Amino acid sequence: MSPIPTTAIVSRRSAREQVFERLREWIEDGTLRPGETIRDIEIAKRLGLSRTPVREALQQLVQLGVVETEPGKVTRVTVLTGDDAALIYPPLGALHAVAAERAAGALADDDLVSMEEANDLMLAAAQAHDVVAARELDYRFHGIIIRRACNPFLETAIDALQIHSKRLDALYFMHLAPTEQSYAEHAAIIDLLAKGDAQGSASAVRHNFERTISALTTKPVGASEQLA
Repeated sequence: MSPIPTTAIVSRRSAREQVFERLREWIEDGTLRPGETIRDIEIAKRLGLSRTPVREALQQLVQLGVVETEPGKVTRVTVLTGDDAALIYPPLGALHAVAAERAAGALADDDLVSMEEANDLMLAAAQAHDVVAARELDYRFHGIIIRRACNPFLETAIDALQIHSKRLDALYFMHLAPTEQSYAEHAAIIDLLAKGDAQGSASAVRHNFERTISALTTKPVGASEQLA
């Protein structure tokens, strides 16, 4: 198993929820690699818990398709390749467009300010070549739209796909980062959302994702070009 932090969990949330979030984080950021074996007894020891919440959390991850088990044999992180981008990002982009359509006109002034701040910080991080920070700020930007869509079913569907997209980002596409064009597109999205233009907002978000999809599915892994 890859070296992972040894951190006892202390929180009011259930042990299962905490283990789930910790394992998800390690899978998303590549700490636990595709195909890597996960031993529940080792995870439990590292987190200072019994094996029961670890097994429950692993079952949740199986349902999301990021962990697979062979009864009586092994539990491992599912294999994911760069080619899977063509299967994951298009439906993810379509769902984000639906969220934007629903959120148009529903965002408070504080939401719009938060989106502007995230966009400014994203550009600064990209210009500083901090790809990880730039991506996290991009997620923050779109996350505000998702929350204001006020549709738990849509949010769940996006979350289920995004766990895979984050794995792809960390494993294969760290050479691609948001740029000034991403910043400009985000600014246009904010303007359309503020005006309550549902169709325009959805179209702008769809375009933003389509450019990303094009870059991810046509640029070879290891290329130095950034997302346009």
